[in-house]
Amino acid sequence: MPHGWDLYPSFFETLKSLLGDKPRRLLAAVSGGPDSMALWDLLERWRKQAGGSYAIGHVDHGLRGKASRADASFVLRRARIWGVPCIIARAPVRAWARKHRRGLEESARILRYQALARMARSQGCAVVLTAHTQNDQVETVFLNLIRGSGPPGLGGMNPAADWPWPAAGAGLKLLRPLLDVERREILGYLRRRRIPFRVDATNRQPLFFRNQIRPILTKWEKLRPGFFERVARLAEIQRDEETFWLDLLKKTSPRLIRPLRSAAGTVGGPEGRRLLRPLRSAAGTVGGPEGRRLLRPRKDASAALDLGLFFRYHKAKQRRILRSLIDFLDFRAVERLRSFAKTSPAGQTVHLPGGWVEKSARFLIFHQKESRANPPPERPSRHPFSSRRSCRIPVPGRISIEPASSRSRALWEFRTRFVAAPPPGWKRRSNRIYTDGDRLSISSLRCRAWRPGDRFTPLGLKGRKKLQDFFVDEKVPPEERARVPLLEDRRGIVWVVGHRLSDRVKLTPSTRRILEIAAEKRAP
Repeated sequence: MPHGWDLYPSFFETLKSLLGDKPRRLLAAVSGGPDSMALWDLLERWRKQAGGSYAIGHVDHGLRGKASRADASFVLRRARIWGVPCIIARAPVRAWARKHRRGLEESARILRYQALARMARSQGCAVVLTAHTQNDQVETVFLNLIRGSGPPGLGGMNPAADWPWPAAGAGLKLLRPLLDVERREILGYLRRRRIPFRVDATNRQPLFFRNQIRPILTKWEKLRPGFFERVARLAEIQRDEETFWLDLLKKTSPRLIRPLRSAAGTVGGPEGRRLLRPLRSAAGTVGGPEGRRLLRPRKDASAALDLGLFFRYHKAKQRRILRSLIDFLDFRAVERLRSFAKTSPAGQTVHLPGGWVEKSARFLIFHQKESRANPPPERPSRHPFSSRRSCRIPVPGRISIEPASSRSRALWEFRTRFVAAPPPGWKRRSNRIYTDGDRLSISSLRCRAWRPGDRFTPLGLKGRKKLQDFFVDEKVPPEERARVPLLEDRRGIVWVVGHRLSDRVKLTPSTRRILEIAAEKRAP
């Protein structure tokens, strides 16, 4: 909603509601740009009126050479004029990104928050303020939407949140008091108050994906004035919805200390006690005589989920139960776990970030990764494939399959995992491919044999090609074509194993998740 040219009255009320009654010393993250300079001026007015206390933190990412150093000098000079403590930190973003094989945008964010946490501790600040605006919120919502986020991602950024990396900023709070202010209001405020600011030229360059979608969203706002406000309102509604569901699940469903750090696990309500059976930390057994018969004692298990009761719920509640158990699962991982719980035989295991899950006759048994030095590999079962019968390929995971033809004794083993970057020389390997994990429909990845009429777009070509013609060009004998595994998702062929990847799922400069798929042909 419009705030008028003077943002201070609404800022004062917002900050008061976010901070509560307790006065706290604040650290403001200031880059020197218009948003952060408006935040700084508002904080200075708050200090004079309310007697508050704050310090300034500036992180030089070193990505723009002289311009980056000029930003730091600008912030430092302004701090001296206003008599405010100012800490300048320099972050070697490029070197860190190369070392850890991360993107520049992600690396800059990680190092920035690590530096701000150190600054806050050095200044005795329990709260860090950032100058994220309504425009940033809209961009975040659409970035999450493009990445395939579920309801939590559509809620965007929270005005008050815990520190993104608890290990670096334990006990710190992150506040965004300008989250309902549009950027054009910020510029009007700066103009009226005659506050100088710096302009980052890279914000207009397509260096980061956020910069690429920014002009598109700005165009939509011009076409439909109020677009930003409506998206921000949608994000607020979604955050409230998510809070409601989480509170409801705590009362009616399992509640486990995330991410599965507790061996005992706490459960809310009688329904939760039936659904999630907490494993006793010493004996590692499920409560009750029935549980002791069903599960062998395990010292490393965190919780057991009663599948009989779990599948009585609507699938929407099933998803929320699993997300409340393990908060880092995305939609694909949740669906994979639901499918694993429903279709996999007892004794199978599936690996997840931070742990692994084992299926027994009636339970899903959750384990922490750190609770076992060498977690068991997913048990390779042999599955036949043919032109009429396909096999699901687990992601990440391992599976062994074989052609249904009785004349063939070949056995194929597929391994899938997400990696930070392909290794050197990866393009020369015919049995290992690297795909864009977001262009691939991971939940529908399957293996089958060739069918007459199959077409796909081979890597490097623009048009679709008949698979039969492709086999002729590759000099694959007719009697061998039915034994060549084909990986496909719901959109078509992904990989003619051992021969060619589909151009649709190739790696591009905008790729964010890289999926490695390895295929090994060996004797049964």
